[in-house]
Amino acid sequence: MHRLISFFMLAIVLTSVSTVYAQAYPSKPIRIIIPFPPGDTLDTMSRLIAPKLTERLGQNIVIDNRPGAAGQLSLELAARARADGYTLVGGSGGNLVV
Repeated sequence: MHRLISFFMLAIVLTSVSTVYAQAYPSKPIRIIIPFPPGDTLDTMSRLIAPKLTERLGQNIVIDNRPGAAGQLSLELAARARADGYTLVGGSGGNLVV
């Protein structure tokens, strides 16, 4: 009987938590940080993909070029961003591995 009550309490807690955090995504513009200057291949590809993402998701996609320090500046900026799915970062094998 004790296990059954514990199971129901756990189910109630999980259900209430999921309803609190359930939100429509995306509800604001999405930012893609590119660690290279405008005109780079990754920048060009991101700008080609952004209109389709905007169409599909219903939110603007903002391309934010942050070149410098071999991509480490932009990766640090992305690492300090809130972990809410609204900040994405591009990169190459070299700067992502470092």
